Amino acid sequence: MGLAANYMIYKAGESVYGSLVRDLGKEKWKIWVAIDLIAVIPYEIFFFTPLLIFRSLKLLRLSQHQKLWRRRDLKRNDVVYIMFFLFWTSLAAHWLACGWHALEPPKPEKDNLTIYIESLYWTVQTLTTVGYGDNVAETRGQMIYSMVVMMFGVGVYGWLIGNIAGILSKRDAVEQYYFDNMERLKALSSNRGLPLQLQNKIREYYDYMFSRNYSGSDEQIFMNTLPDSLQREVLVSLKQKIIKKINAFSEAPENFITEIAHELKMEIFVPGDIVFEEGSRGDKLYFLLKGEMEVVTGDTGKLIAQLKSGDLFGEIALFKNTTRNATIVSKSYCEVYSLDKSAFQIVSLQFPEIARAIMSKADERTT
Repeated sequence: MGLAANYMIYKAGESVYGSLVRDLGKEKWKIWVAIDLIAVIPYEIFFFTPLLIFRSLKLLRLSQHQKLWRRRDLKRNDVVYIMFFLFWTSLAAHWLACGWHALEPPKPEKDNLTIYIESLYWTVQTLTTVGYGDNVAETRGQMIYSMVVMMFGVGVYGWLIGNIAGILSKRDAVEQYYFDNMERLKALSSNRGLPLQLQNKIREYYDYMFSRNYSGSDEQIFMNTLPDSLQREVLVSLKQKIIKKINAFSEAPENFITEIAHELKMEIFVPGDIVFEEGSRGDKLYFLLKGEMEVVTGDTGKLIAQLKSGDLFGEIALFKNTTRNATIVSKSYCEVYSLDKSAFQIVSLQFPEIARAIMSKADERTT
């Protein structure tokens, strides 16, 4: 039992410092281990009280953990940032209050708790303002101390206001994308005189994008900062669930999804858009992810079929090397993945069973 317990303790320590090495690098982690050792030495046994100051080195370790926490918790980064700032400000206020307490002239009529509360009150009002004048310096030491704290307080107050204002001014990327485009639409309409009907159509498109919580520009900018290997991993992670919902790919192997994820391009069509017209050249096939589309043919626009989420279309002209045999019109806002002919030919050479499944679907529609 003792051996098992020791082994568990060893593995726990190995895990902690293994994580430390990954986060801080091979050089810095040794410094932090040394700081840990200095901070935990029981200095009381040496009967030398000033050595207890080394216990405050634990605060360095705390600050390092806070940095790692912020680095890992990106979703609540701003909230965590403010919480940590308030923690350190409160701790600084406590230390400054203790300093003022130590400089306070003896007052036998007041107990230590009352003096500390008054000292903390003076510290907080000095850090956040220039003081109210109800708790003033009585000695030279307090006057010098007050000047130092006031200068420190000006910096803290300005830093706090600036950071909180910056955080509050940040808006969600999708919301920012929406309002920026609304401003561009407003400027374009007033300067160039866009027709009202077209303005409404553009506005409805961005309303739809906002409702979908999607901002393609920011995502693309972020993707462009990544190396190709990470881009592929991110694309697979974002698209694999959607690809699995496509009927033709529901049973596809993981390596196929990895290959095709990089080739699929997102396209969005608004109500009434024509995806392609009858008689046009077929250079893409499409997978409908969301929305409804109508298949019409002839000059009269006769409805011959309806498409729903998970359907593929456009494969007949692609495989038969013919022109489109129908017109596809979006009935609602539709999101599709498109795959051009050259990309599909490359993928189909590696996964012929998937190509055969799509070709059989094309054969069914032509019979």
